[in-house]
Amino acid sequence: MKTILTSLVIAFAIQLSFGQTDVIALKSHSGTLDQLDSKEGNFGLPPREVDSIIYIGQGCIVEVSHHFQPYYERDTMCENYLMKEYDYNVTELKKMYPAHVKFVNFEMREKEQKQERKRRPFKNSIPFILAGILVGGAGIYRQRNKK
Repeated sequence: MKTILTSLVIAFAIQLSFGQTDVIALKSHSGTLDQLDSKEGNFGLPPREVDSIIYIGQGCIVEVSHHFQPYYERDTMCENYLMKEYDYNVTELKKMYPAHVKFVNFEMREKEQKQERKRRPFKNSIPFILAGILVGGAGIYRQRNKK
């Protein structure tokens, strides 16, 4: 019984040792980057491919991707730092994604930006308005203290 149990434990340990990914093996054995094939180092899964990016409004996007052809995965991201950095500009985003990626509804972002500009025409003039109130208040205060 001990021999069977020992042989099962050894067989199980050997099986687990083959579970190393290429990245782990590279780091463990001081390999070079030339030896690493990045597409094969993901536990045997094919790399995730982004098919389309859909803008759904208010700074939110849906990224549609797949690992295997018939199964699609949708990931909703709001206030994505990368999208915010490029201000949801499609021409800049197309440089980061492969050519086959479709960008849907990004015209909606341009409409939202135009509406924001119409809603807040005095956004940049708030410091000047506050300075005017401060100077006016100081003038009234000085006028009252003169008497």
